[in-house]
Amino acid sequence: MLAAFTRDFGSTVPLPRDIIFPPQPAPKFTPSEAEGPEPVSTISTIEIKDMTNKLRKNPRVKWSDFNQPRQLSKIKFLVVHHTADNINDIHRLNEIEINGTRIYKYGCPTIPYHYWINEDAQIHKCNNLSDITWHAKNANPVSVGIALVGNYEKQKPSAAALKSLEFLLNELLGNLKLPVTKVFGHRELTMYGNSTACPGRFLFPFVQEFRRG
Repeated sequence: MLAAFTRDFGSTVPLPRDIIFPPQPAPKFTPSEAEGPEPVSTISTIEIKDMTNKLRKNPRVKWSDFNQPRQLSKIKFLVVHHTADNINDIHRLNEIEINGTRIYKYGCPTIPYHYWINEDAQIHKCNNLSDITWHAKNANPVSVGIALVGNYEKQKPSAAALKSLEFLLNELLGNLKLPVTKVFGHRELTMYGNSTACPGRFLFPFVQEFRRG
């Protein structure tokens, strides 16, 4: 997969980072409808650092203020993002997200992505898959958000970051029993009202290549 991602891509004018709003209320599920615990990784070649209980939480708002935890069977696809910045400290990024400067005036409960890959290619789990976070507008109830640190309108992702992304995508597809065709770049979700350059012109072709298998 990575070997195929070696060609240069044409230039475009970088677009500003899009503003994402909290989703419309999602269908409510009762605890009795839960489908068991989070999937357990069966591959150990790349570590996934679980930060779900280590990030400071916003005391003013919770994901469930807008929706209820979902059944994992409701997840239909994975969405790849770039952060459009070079904030490589997960706790610093978390403070920005919960302070209400970008997505919602009261801030996010925590980082709005389910997984975050830093410049050192380390994978961090930020939210449970059952959480409907605010990463892709109206597509939030049926998707998982994965973000790579960097502005990939201006720079190319490192080989190490792509390796981690490829590993994570395969891991999630296997656990959620989804085909490779269910991986999308954020910019592709126009049918859900998303309008953005994310994940950037240098990362988006990797998503397309991955989806072709």
